Amino acid sequence: MKLSRYLAQASGVVLLAAISTQASLLDNGDGTVTQIRSDGTRLMWLQDANHAATSGYPAYQTITEYCHTPNPASCFPIAQQIGMTHADSLTWAGTLNVAGHTDWRMASALNPDGSGPWMGAVSQGATGEMLNLASTEGVWRDAPGPFTNVQLSYWTGSSGFDIDDGIWSFLTGANSQSILQSKQVVVGPDLWVFRRFAAWAVRDMTPLMPGDVNADGFVGISDLNTVLSAWNQNVTAGDWLAGDPSGDGFIGIEDLNVILGNWNAGTPPTAIPIPAPASAFILICGVCLALVMSRPSGGRAQLIRVS
Repeated sequence: MKLSRYLAQASGVVLLAAISTQASLLDNGDGTVTQIRSDGTRLMWLQDANHAATSGYPAYQTITEYCHTPNPASCFPIAQQIGMTHADSLTWAGTLNVAGHTDWRMASALNPDGSGPWMGAVSQGATGEMLNLASTEGVWRDAPGPFTNVQLSYWTGSSGFDIDDGIWSFLTGANSQSILQSKQVVVGPDLWVFRRFAAWAVRDMTPLMPGDVNADGFVGISDLNTVLSAWNQNVTAGDWLAGDPSGDGFIGIEDLNVILGNWNAGTPPTAIPIPAPASAFILICGVCLALVMSRPSGGRAQLIRVS
């Protein structure tokens, strides 16, 4: 048995299989799904695309009648509206705590470069976050993929610039986004209700600390595997998603040192087993020894796969 394999087993830790960078939607197993976009950036979505309803959020309601506020007795039926007002959806997203993350927000209707929002579909130049999820991954109500409870109409977190009280919304089935007023006129200019749509929260995945290459707020096994799986590869300099926290454009010892130098920093997003200091030390020594023993003369270190 190779010494490196023995040390890894002695630590009581199994190195997790590296996540393929070809996958674009990754089920994290904790109620969240990571989207890897074509430009390499990542977003984390709630797996339950109607979490507000299934979790019993009070502001998520079904409205079937309208009562003129000066006279509550004068109620009359209106078209059924299910969901939350735009204001409530922003409050809901801002108070979420899912999988240990509290930095959730509503999806943006803006393009990745900050331009827009643009009305319509991708073919018309619009590339908002929900539109990208639908057009690139094919996610919508009848094709949810790894998600659950995907609805037809959603609020986004973006407001309009040219229309008073204009809010951008997204229609999954049509793969398009549009702008409308949150106040819906019922009868005459003084009788209106606030429109209600579903809400789907998302969060940005950016490194919170050196070595947190998977942006989950914790430096550990997953980050180590990212570096080891890309060992000896040339990547875009500074692409931490590819495992280059050192920023030199090559996955090697410098990147490993960043990971090990910040080992166990942060807070695990879910209840995962964390190696005790002694076990972690044995694991790290095993990895380093494997790298040293595998170094060819006159060349760069070659990774020995631990299996």
